[in-house]
Amino acid sequence: MDIRKNIFTLICACISVMSFGQCQYILTMYDTGGDGWNGNSMTIQTSGYPATTGLTVASGLGQSYLLTITPGDTLNFNWQGGGSKQSECYYTLEEYPSYNLLYTSPTGDQMSINTPEFEVFCCNAVNNLSFSYTNSGSQFSFIASQNGASSYYRWDFGDGNFGSGTMVSHTYTSSGTFDVSLESLNNCGDTLNITIPIIFCLDSILANWTATLISSGPLGMKIEFNANVSLGASSYKWFFGDGDSGVGKVVTHIYDTPGLFYNVTLITSNNCAGSASITKSLTTIGTIEKEILPLKIWPTTLMPGQKIYFTNNNSAEPRNRIKIFDSNGRLMNGHNISDGIEIPYHWPIGSYILSINHHIYKFILTQ
Repeated sequence: MDIRKNIFTLICACISVMSFGQCQYILTMYDTGGDGWNGNSMTIQTSGYPATTGLTVASGLGQSYLLTITPGDTLNFNWQGGGSKQSECYYTLEEYPSYNLLYTSPTGDQMSINTPEFEVFCCNAVNNLSFSYTNSGSQFSFIASQNGASSYYRWDFGDGNFGSGTMVSHTYTSSGTFDVSLESLNNCGDTLNITIPIIFCLDSILANWTATLISSGPLGMKIEFNANVSLGASSYKWFFGDGDSGVGKVVTHIYDTPGLFYNVTLITSNNCAGSASITKSLTTIGTIEKEILPLKIWPTTLMPGQKIYFTNNNSAEPRNRIKIFDSNGRLMNGHNISDGIEIPYHWPIGSYILSINHHIYKFILTQ
């Protein structure tokens, strides 16, 4: 005989109308003797609610109850005894509607009185995970969304930084495409993941390059080109001036005919459709510094509030083309230009790049 054919909904403080994410169980109380529990009983305790006491089998082989609890609640089952023939009494707990068996108790004579014999925890559902984001410049705000509740959200921003919570903010310090991952964890350790790529580009993009003569002889002239002094770029396209081209941040090219008469063009771009270019002659290789950089700056190590000076104080045109970037490529502002560049007190300590008419200088702010 299947006792579960007649399932009663247990009316107690732990019962509520079934809604999304709630858990249901079938509690079946058995009597192997067929004459009920003979005065024995059990108690159900739901976290945060009064206990439901006096559950028993009045007669026959047993009785089944449908229990419903909300996510985060725990059900405890306590044997109370109190009657005869305890060795004929036991109970089972199954998930509903799958009838997956979770627990079969010992017989009553093997259970401790008024001691939790078994407990079951209702987990939050983990499904339909998504997130949205907005940004103001380099600062992004992320919001997790999910049908049902999650006990924990963990974020991977794709640049080596992490966060947690339903709503988080993160600031990117470099351009690129970042795979942002969100992991949802419920209170039972079940997880769900989603990854969305986002594209971020710094406001400024600057193209520049340096070159190093590797070798020159009958087999040609080998030059290494380096675009490390460019800012805000993610791709690099080279035109070497002899009909050949190349791609990459650092490239090597062999000229069949040695000479410094080639004009080399670098075109930089990023994922936000930003681009910049510069064309320079190879005559910059091996020439003295004053031919490459018409100005020098000093000091190159200073404190906020101090000034950077030029060796050529009469050169007014370059001052109109002065741009300063921090080590992350962000264009700085707030500096004053008179007989020198006055660095604001609020600028952070660190390395900076000074661009004057495509020429690059570096300086450091210290305490």
